[in-house]
Amino acid sequence: MARAEGERGVSNFAQEANRKRESGQNPISLHFEKSNPKNSTSVSRVLLRAILVPITLICGSALAQLTNDARMCFGDSAGADIIVRHCTLAIESGQLSPGNHAIALLRRAGIHRRNGNSDLALADIDRALLLTPDNAAARYDRGITNYIRGRPDLAVGDFSAVISLWPESPEAFDSRGKAHSVIGAFDKALADFDHAIELSPDSADYYSNRGSIYFKLGDHDRAVTDFDEAIRLDSDHVAALYNRGMAHAARERRQMAIMDFRRANELVPGNAAIQSRLRELGATD
Repeated sequence: MARAEGERGVSNFAQEANRKRESGQNPISLHFEKSNPKNSTSVSRVLLRAILVPITLICGSALAQLTNDARMCFGDSAGADIIVRHCTLAIESGQLSPGNHAIALLRRAGIHRRNGNSDLALADIDRALLLTPDNAAARYDRGITNYIRGRPDLAVGDFSAVISLWPESPEAFDSRGKAHSVIGAFDKALADFDHAIELSPDSADYYSNRGSIYFKLGDHDRAVTDFDEAIRLDSDHVAALYNRGMAHAARERRQMAIMDFRRANELVPGNAAIQSRLRELGATD
């Protein structure tokens, strides 16, 4: 099944692909706000629960002791607007511990960011960091937010801070690799994707992202090798299929490129960039 948009859905692949095509770039990667149907929990939520930072994690009896506003803030059963309202009430109540206060701020920041309010998200994340300076989850969220705001240079610093706090995080290396790629630091991006793959060798995304760097560097053979592995791990990985098609086309392997673009087009019907490639190869129906 193709990846569907959701809390961290494919970040409008068609618009992203068109934007990069029109600017003369190749649409080689997807946005940070991307989902994996095999694990739909957002990365920042994983970090909130898993990273060793000075935060009181909410579960079981501890959750029962919170106010109703805090429980609604930390829960997943309500809609985004309701969660924001209850997080705001919990934050303003003065009844949360510093750690729980930070979690509430990050919870609200995530919704602000998904709603396109990156400035409000950044303000909440900065407040969370004032409360818990070594909060890797907050650093990660700020890195994502800075990347979305068009500041990959600042994102690199935030992701580096996450790595120093939690060097076992493949997500942090992958995210820093993306930011390094945007600013043209391709050698550093490759090193980051290497680390991400070493830590999580079953992630199709990491192979696809590394392949995209090899493609940018003109090393189409290595790019195809990485895209092959990404597709072996996830046969519906649109970015890897599209990018492998680009690499095949660059190596003048027309039929192989057409096969990949057609498969990508099945997963994302009507995508302008994919259909443009098919037209260029004379493969439209």
